[in-house]
Amino acid sequence: MVEFFYHKYLILILAFALAHFTRQILLYLHLWQVKQYRWDRLKESFHEDYRVLLPKSAVVSFLVLASFFVLPYDGFLLLALANFIFWGSYALVQGVRKRWVYPRATSKGKVFFSFIWLATVALGLAGLSWVPLYLPFLLLAVSVIWPLAVLMALRIMEWPANILKKRLIEKAKNRRAQLKNLTVVGVTGSFGKTSVKEFLYHFLAEKYGQDKVLKTERNTNTQLGVAQTILNNLTSQHLFFVCEMGAYRVGEIAQSAELARPNIGILTGINNQHRSLFGSQENIIKAKYELIQSLPPTGYSVFNGDNDYCIDLYRQTSDRKILVSSKGLKLANWQAQEVLIGKDSVSFKMVNRGQEILISAKLVGRQNVINLLLAGSAALVLGLSPNELSQAAKTLPTPSGGPRMVPYRQASIINAVYSSNLDGAQIHIEHLELWSGRRIIVTPGLIELGADASEAHYQLGKSIGRNCHLAIFTHDRYLKSVRAGISEVGGQTELIFARQPEEIVRRLREFDQQDDVILLEGRIPNQVMDLLQSV
Repeated sequence: MVEFFYHKYLILILAFALAHFTRQILLYLHLWQVKQYRWDRLKESFHEDYRVLLPKSAVVSFLVLASFFVLPYDGFLLLALANFIFWGSYALVQGVRKRWVYPRATSKGKVFFSFIWLATVALGLAGLSWVPLYLPFLLLAVSVIWPLAVLMALRIMEWPANILKKRLIEKAKNRRAQLKNLTVVGVTGSFGKTSVKEFLYHFLAEKYGQDKVLKTERNTNTQLGVAQTILNNLTSQHLFFVCEMGAYRVGEIAQSAELARPNIGILTGINNQHRSLFGSQENIIKAKYELIQSLPPTGYSVFNGDNDYCIDLYRQTSDRKILVSSKGLKLANWQAQEVLIGKDSVSFKMVNRGQEILISAKLVGRQNVINLLLAGSAALVLGLSPNELSQAAKTLPTPSGGPRMVPYRQASIINAVYSSNLDGAQIHIEHLELWSGRRIIVTPGLIELGADASEAHYQLGKSIGRNCHLAIFTHDRYLKSVRAGISEVGGQTELIFARQPEEIVRRLREFDQQDDVILLEGRIPNQVMDLLQSV
């Protein structure tokens, strides 16, 4: 029996195992990219969901491996074969159904994938050649520790990458130091960074020309991302560089500021986003304020007056500072008055001591009012006239990552899948009140909130209970807190958990009548939108 098994099926078991391992390599490399190649963010994923390190395939493989000690050897071999045929077939079927998760096709990603995949193939072939009798045992052991092994391999491969990173950053510092006439605007905060950056870039480009203004693209906001932008795109022809700066630890924004040397700093707002990584709310505040502290004496700082933390930091800051508010704060330099919010538009008067600037833009959501005030006040400092600012606002495109309207039969979809924090999610949910039909939210929930996670999801549940008929969560963490929030406000929201895109879309297809609206909030599978639009 054993001889027959090895002669006929050994290559088969290896082939199915490689199909399974290939899918998982892509999955974990994608996760590594989403977490911006940061081990601290990856560890937080383990804390939020143990299945990242202990998927079902690892559990089943462990049980099959344990059967070695209780079953006859030929029974163990057949069980091992069945295990890998199942998981390998599952991987292949998922591939045919286009449900594999792929990482971005970056040079770094290609190198990482090629190294790990070839190492896996080499391990399998070595086992086939040198210890064929124990190959199934070896593959099962690898399957059990596979997630951890892949992640550790990615971690080890970061070491040489970090050496290159340091060289690039030093080279970018030297490049930036040569550009004496460049004005840099740094933008940071717990939310709204990308939108404010995109708005300000548009305002400046409308006046000075796109060849004179540079920005960091999409959500690029790490020190390395800023360095690469400087080296690859910044030239002596640029007058302005609008630079988004993000952080997950105290000191990281200071490092980006040392590199970019900003003249103006915009603080978009502070909440508890990524608190689990910062360690405390105090550390978050300290980290965001590093941008303001990096400004030269001639610099300007701009603060969100709708945010209590920002108001406190504004008061700590000395001269050359601007405070803006969309809620009538008297202390603010610029206020939004006569605010009108449409389904896909915002308009208001930007007022300062009798001066009025009409701002009207095709954007989705009330959060854009404060974002426009922040970007607009900085644009005025940088030379735009009130009329130029008003005209430029009319041609604003939807910022990359910002919520956007997507038609769906007779209904509407609000695509806000770029990222999610409690403040933004609550504003988006509130925006659903403009629709008279059925209102649905699809979301994985909020991430990296540490000890605040349960309370944040409780508050999220309250917003959902007031405004939504159906809530579909693609992750089952904190559903109890969400349900408690819905109950607290007497909501009648149907709350369900659905992980697979087909299952989600099957429910969403019930909501396609006039004035129905579906909010896609946070990072949900791309296949959901693809399947909806394919109908």
